[in-house]
Amino acid sequence: MEKMPFQPELTRTTTMVSATTTTTKTTVT
Repeated sequence: MEKMPFQPELTRTTTMVSATTTTTKTTVT
């Protein structure tokens, strides 16, 4: 089984998307 290489950019993008989603939810609510 291959180990998936750590991708800082992907992680950072995912974090930003999550933060944006949370902010949007908070604003809508």
